[in-house]
Amino acid sequence: MNQDTNSPLVTIAIPAYKKQFLSLAISSALAQTYKNIELIVVNDCSPENLTPIIESFNNERISYHVNQTNLGADNPVYNWNKCLALAHGEFFSLLCDDDVYEPTFVEDLLQLAQKFPRTNVFRSRADFIDSHGQTTNWYPSSPEWESMRDYMWHVFSGFRKQTISEFLYRTKALRKIGGFFPLPIAWHSDYLSVYKVAATGGIASTYRISTHFRLSGQNISSRDDKNALEKLLATKIYLQEVRKLVDSEDKIFKNHLFYQMRRHTKINNRYILNNANRFLLLKIAAKRKFYCVSGSLLWHAFWHKRLP
Repeated sequence: MNQDTNSPLVTIAIPAYKKQFLSLAISSALAQTYKNIELIVVNDCSPENLTPIIESFNNERISYHVNQTNLGADNPVYNWNKCLALAHGEFFSLLCDDDVYEPTFVEDLLQLAQKFPRTNVFRSRADFIDSHGQTTNWYPSSPEWESMRDYMWHVFSGFRKQTISEFLYRTKALRKIGGFFPLPIAWHSDYLSVYKVAATGGIASTYRISTHFRLSGQNISSRDDKNALEKLLATKIYLQEVRKLVDSEDKIFKNHLFYQMRRHTKINNRYILNNANRFLLLKIAAKRKFYCVSGSLLWHAFWHKRLP
């Protein structure tokens, strides 16, 4: 992409807490072929000493902030939105502290922004990497452009997967919806936030894999035995918000979408329950209707744990 003095500023923000792969994340952000970027790193009161890592880069494009309290302890989205509040760029992306960008991530997505000027959210294809950086799987590819309802339908049908790091937003559009939506422990927050931004202008995607999502064992999805209550509550709110978003859609579409939602939710809840510890299963059983969990799923989870 040819650059000139009118090239838009792009903010890449890293909500930092874990030390192990932070240097790799920062390096990938600074190595972009598109150079008009600022990198914001927000240390979320980490118990690890992150400051020497940031200082080692000695790069004027880095803006470093340290939270006095751990915002992510209540909900990681609070620190995501702190990053968004600090951004000066016309475009904004959020890079997790253990994920990595390819050098063309920004360039590829700005090309989409030029091609689709009425679209406000752009995404790269992503793959899974392990702690050694080796690819273990890929996310499905997507069409170059699709509406919010098409993207949503494909998500609930199992044909779209995403993480938080692979998106580039028009900053103004993301702020207009109030930033990232704070579902409990950020479970489904990335999906719901994308739907809300894509409600106006749809979503554009590149087929190139330029985001690497690291399965480090420290992700929220890796702590299934501890977060079952929060995940079930987040799922309940998520589905309520999705229904609001499609309220004006035609009846046939809504019927098909709600069918896929019920199917998707059953699979999601079965996964959560089967991986929950025994104490949490008992708490969920006591408030089964509140969490919208079927008796058959609970029975299966109890049997899975070999409880009497």
